[in-house]
Amino acid sequence: MGNLFRALRTPLRLPTAAEGIPSGKQPPVVPADRLRTAHDPHPGAPRAGILAGLPGTPAAPPEGGAAPRSARRAIAYGLAGVLLLCLITPYTDLVVRGSWIAHNCLPVGVLCLFLLLVTGINRLLGRFSARAMLSRAELLLVYAMMLVAAGIPSVGLTQVAVAMIAAPAHYANATNGWETTLLPLIPRWLRVSDEAALRAYFQGCRPGEPVPWGAWLAPLAAWMIYAVLLYAAFMFLVLLLHRPWVEHERLTFPLAQMPLEIVGRDPVPTGNRAFLRSGWMWAGLILVLGIHSLNSLHRMVPDIPAALPTMVPVGTALVQSPWRVLRNTRIYVHFSAIGLTYLLAGNVSLSLWVFWVLAKAQMVALTALGFEAPESRATVTLTPIWFLTMQMWGGLLAYGLYLVYDGYRTASRDRERRASGGKGGDLPPAASLAGFALCTLLLAGWHAAAGGAFLLQWAALVAWILSMLSLTRLVCAGGLILIDTNWLPMDILYRGLGQSFVRPGDLAVLTQNNTVFGYFPQLNMMPFLFNGLRVTDGEWRRVAVAAIAVAILVAIPASFASTLWLIHRHGAMRLNEWRLGIIARENLQTLAGYLQSPTDVQWHALGSMVLGAGVMMGLVSLQRNVTAWPLSPLGYLVGGNSTVMDRLWFCIFVGWATNALVRHYGGLRGYVRYRPFFLGLILGEFGAAALWLILDAALGVTDHSVFP
Repeated sequence: MGNLFRALRTPLRLPTAAEGIPSGKQPPVVPADRLRTAHDPHPGAPRAGILAGLPGTPAAPPEGGAAPRSARRAIAYGLAGVLLLCLITPYTDLVVRGSWIAHNCLPVGVLCLFLLLVTGINRLLGRFSARAMLSRAELLLVYAMMLVAAGIPSVGLTQVAVAMIAAPAHYANATNGWETTLLPLIPRWLRVSDEAALRAYFQGCRPGEPVPWGAWLAPLAAWMIYAVLLYAAFMFLVLLLHRPWVEHERLTFPLAQMPLEIVGRDPVPTGNRAFLRSGWMWAGLILVLGIHSLNSLHRMVPDIPAALPTMVPVGTALVQSPWRVLRNTRIYVHFSAIGLTYLLAGNVSLSLWVFWVLAKAQMVALTALGFEAPESRATVTLTPIWFLTMQMWGGLLAYGLYLVYDGYRTASRDRERRASGGKGGDLPPAASLAGFALCTLLLAGWHAAAGGAFLLQWAALVAWILSMLSLTRLVCAGGLILIDTNWLPMDILYRGLGQSFVRPGDLAVLTQNNTVFGYFPQLNMMPFLFNGLRVTDGEWRRVAVAAIAVAILVAIPASFASTLWLIHRHGAMRLNEWRLGIIARENLQTLAGYLQSPTDVQWHALGSMVLGAGVMMGLVSLQRNVTAWPLSPLGYLVGGNSTVMDRLWFCIFVGWATNALVRHYGGLRGYVRYRPFFLGLILGEFGAAALWLILDAALGVTDHSVFP
């Protein structure tokens, strides 16, 4: 193990790794035989020297990109893909209930449709007319449009929004007393109260009965306005930070590498031949596809042996205190996570699992000191998981503030330099920041109209967006396909400030907002916006922003229409009541618990957040100023996250160790040679998910997912 860590010393020392180059600093001069693809402005682009001409070198856009043929045609194809996703996603999520095609930061549905478009449809179009084929720029624009729209018809917006609209009145009864305690806190324009409409939603419409659209118009309009304002705020923040992250810090954007690899470098592509004909890629793809297919057949026919367990409990024997806090430790095998981790710089992947180990050590120590978890979620007290959670939120907020400050400073200097050189055209940093501020103020006004205090709601909203920005950085630099925050922002706010600052009306508004936009952070829009703009860099910068906006504006109403039609046809209780009602009910129960057991300021919670912020900024300072420092601050953001790291720790460790061994014994040539195999792992897992969704739908099989 000591040799393995020493083998990583050279890549860990470079401050231009996936975390980026600190502002105002230049990267050290490194011999050509020790350069890493993570340092290239276009990750994986062939460059003079050791990378040029090597097999398996990833395809990146040529300088300036291919000349686009028709922006309108690309947008038309993109909208067709968006509408297709708005129809397919609710069906696979709610009817088939199989592998979720939109439930991570690299959506399965988008990647598979893009692969079909590039290698199938574009090739077919070429048989009729070369002019009918889509150019590389057009294809990447289509991908960006589908990417930003992928989560909207799923739990990124639509399914949890309709649940929050229907749940308050439906689940209120004499036993829980919500009619007198909760319903007065939720305005009528945010919920459906009509009994006939609620019956049609949960049980389905009777034969010949139309969908009661009238009962849904007001709450749907309110949430659509909110979504547009929130996504606009995200876009302004992305426009502020995109150029500093891409051109100055040179983040690797691991999730953008797969579509760039598929499309290749040809001006009018039908697939990257070097990649699609790579034996190593096919080895990885066939291996994973075979494992998932055998496991799926074993589920259907138990006599067929399973290929490999993808979930192994390893902590069940730990029943004695303090080790029992580790009894739920499991090994999950996500081949796509292993493949993505292989692409990362060593310090980032090392940090992810090292900080997870340190977080578990803290939990064991606190349990040994007598701190135990309460039975009720609404109980406010110091517990091991809450100590880690509040640390994480403190780190998220501090890092988000730092990212905005550093990005604004870098963008301002860059704009001055470009203006002096006669170049420009980007939105001024001050305008981006002003647009972000305006959108958040309008959103706070929405919160105030729903019953919250304007200033508190604005501060809470900005704090949440900053935390999402930190997690977005983790996706763009750390390649995580899952991100989470353990608990909702309203839990953090109330457990820190208590009833002295957070009134019942504030809690009610935050509960609704957090259910719709905070329950599934992995479908937060910011990572999709960053990666969407990243794949279109050098091609259609301004057109991409407009096309992405159009995709979002079309996806929102289309998703609500298709989802509600499907629900009223089958009934939420027959489809997936957990998604379409119980999620909202559980959060409302937590709200009721807080109201019944009010609390004051919790200094231990605030102290934990301050500790987390301090540790985070200390790690940032070390990473910026100490060349020999081996750990990235990104690992601290998710070290104590039970949802993400408890599921991905093993995969990240395997990907890091494999990368380290390959680099140690094979150097950069070895890394490049075996890279297609790990990309094949990603493509094989996503391909298996798509294949078995189609088979399950055809065979009438439900509740089957290839993912553990």
